[in-house]
Amino acid sequence: MPRLGVLLLRAGAVSEESVNRALAVQGFAGGRLGTLLIERGSASEEDIGRALAEQHGCEYIRWSVLGSIPATVMAALPAKFAIRHSAVPVGLGEGFIRIALRDPANLRILDELFFVTGKKIIPAVAPEVRLYQALEKYYGERRTPRFAILAEKLSRPTAPAVIRKPLPPPPNFSSNAGDLPPGLAPGSPDAPSLLEAWRVPDVPPVGWGGLPPPPAGADEHPESIAWEETPSSGAWPAAPVAPSAHPPAGPEASPPPGAARELELPRSGSRSPVPAWRQTRDAPDSSLPGAPGGTGMPATADFAVILAARGRDEIFEAALAALGRRFRRSAVFVVRPDGVGGWSGAGGGVDVAALRRFDLSWTEPSIFLNVRMSRSFYLGVLPPLARHEELAAALGGWPPECLVQPVLMRDKTVAFFYAECREAQGASPADLTYVRELAGATAAALAASIRLRKKQVI
Repeated sequence: MPRLGVLLLRAGAVSEESVNRALAVQGFAGGRLGTLLIERGSASEEDIGRALAEQHGCEYIRWSVLGSIPATVMAALPAKFAIRHSAVPVGLGEGFIRIALRDPANLRILDELFFVTGKKIIPAVAPEVRLYQALEKYYGERRTPRFAILAEKLSRPTAPAVIRKPLPPPPNFSSNAGDLPPGLAPGSPDAPSLLEAWRVPDVPPVGWGGLPPPPAGADEHPESIAWEETPSSGAWPAAPVAPSAHPPAGPEASPPPGAARELELPRSGSRSPVPAWRQTRDAPDSSLPGAPGGTGMPATADFAVILAARGRDEIFEAALAALGRRFRRSAVFVVRPDGVGGWSGAGGGVDVAALRRFDLSWTEPSIFLNVRMSRSFYLGVLPPLARHEELAAALGGWPPECLVQPVLMRDKTVAFFYAECREAQGASPADLTYVRELAGATAAALAASIRLRKKQVI
């Protein structure tokens, strides 16, 4: 059986670079190649469906068919077996039943379905994201947030140009008929279609992830960050002075012994002073695996600095410095009960002041809402949502690929790391591992800081 990546390359649907990058992510995070390519925006749902049909030698069932199956057809396959094998019946005839499957080449599944239905099985194929969507619709089997997010994404425009290129102003249909161009007066055959073209579509009352946003306070946990340090609007303290691209010479060129523990704890609403040796974000760190000029040694120095930090701002400053040494552009976002806001950023073109003014509610669709619901990282193009235009402007331009990693404390999201890779080929498995471990070290440092603060109060 030919491989899916080979078929997509042969059809010209994807580039070799896109396939290699998706395979690298697959080796790190698992999953099916077709789903990873769709998630990253490297291939369309139609391309994957056609390639799957060619790979298995069967029919490709589109969502337009999967989404409108008669009840008599659905009743031909018991829910227990449909859910177990990710199988959705799409057609019923005299002595046969056509079933869309995730893996039509699995003979064991085909034999069991034949035994259950008593009919000849004609296998078909569909992308797994649509199969899971159909199983939830017809059999009540809940999807994981990952596939709910992806299905919602497929129903939205995927090109940033859809948002960036505004339409010309619509004609004034409220004016008198004599003021309209010839042929567009009320009653003209061209008028209804033009009016419909300018109709504003209804906005769905759910988030971009396909699920309603969680209510404020649903995530509350007794051991949480002091939110009084995080303003609820854009009224952030003044941004820190941009650091030099080269580490300073002299006594501050290297960290003095115990310097991290001698830093003063930040007061509410303030930023703690950070030594100059902690602000060298743009210089590559030779201890980072995969970094320019790196030696491949574990990046334990970055994690040690984070774990030694005390106070939320000092911890985030250390994490941002570590991200800035490895990635082209990076940022830290803090989570509040009612939304998310920019904390600071680093890298060429990043407008720190605009980033710190960025404030987003959980009622608005965004990449942060998706990552919060899935509790997993996101790697791919920045989705073309309305508020992402403001985010891209603060980050110095629309990124071709971005990595968003949540910082979790006992399954509660308290912050997000944002990163864009220096290399043209995008994020590597080593980059994903590094950011995940950096988020883990940050969560451990925040927990230690909270315990220390509680002990001081007692």
